[in-house]
Amino acid sequence: MPGWLFAVIVIVFAVVAFIVIRRTQRGAFVDRLPIGDGEHVLLEEHGLKVSHRFRKRAVSGGWRTTHRVRSVLTDRRIVLATGGPEGKHKFTILMILDYSNASLRVSKSGYPAYLEKFALSNGYPTYGFAAADARVDGDGALYVVVPFPEKGDSWGEPPEVRLFTPQAARYLDAIT
Repeated sequence: MPGWLFAVIVIVFAVVAFIVIRRTQRGAFVDRLPIGDGEHVLLEEHGLKVSHRFRKRAVSGGWRTTHRVRSVLTDRRIVLATGGPEGKHKFTILMILDYSNASLRVSKSGYPAYLEKFALSNGYPTYGFAAADARVDGDGALYVVVPFPEKGDSWGEPPEVRLFTPQAARYLDAIT
């Protein structure tokens, strides 16, 4: 087999693998952020950084960091998405942090419980938590540990989210 043919095969394989992996990691694409009729926007920020760990599996801790995040703080939820602006580009919803509704209880355990509890059928997690689960950490980031008692023994730590924003205290005040 000639060297150039082997190189073409490797490049095609890499491109297909990249496309498949990106499609499975993407959140939900929407034209507008899912802000309800009764919700009031308290704060909207652009260009933030979010670190998220849904399961501690790797030596590095399993954190996934996303840059250029748009955060919308409402009186009930925090919507985290990339993309926009509205009317020009679609948004990719990363997650919703719902501090007005406590975390649901599910009968399953492990990964099936994670899928059911955090509504991953939407294409993104919706994390419910209480005010006691949120704090501002030493880096000045809003740090949320999502309660997940159904995780089972092999799951590890519960899901965690760190929103790096200069207004973390304002988020915490709205949550409490």
